Amino acid sequence: MGRNSNKPVPLEIQALNRQAMEISSHGNYPGALKLFSQIVFIAPHFAKAQYEMGRCLERLGRCKEAVERYDKALRLDPLLFRVDR
Repeated sequence: MGRNSNKPVPLEIQALNRQAMEISSHGNYPGALKLFSQIVFIAPHFAKAQYEMGRCLERLGRCKEAVERYDKALRLDPLLFRVDR
């Protein structure tokens, strides 16, 4: 769940997010992007998934789309990028 969001992220979405993170960690950015797209469709308020979708887009060279996802993630959770949390 986003730190400032009052909407809980369903457990199924959290599990799907873990799967997408695992796929991304192995360099399968198209596969991870597909899962992150599903996640943000179902739970658009999930800032971490918006951010991770941006990372996949960036790694695929789709920088403009990545920036849009980073901006959305930051709007959803202004503390998402804090280092000291």
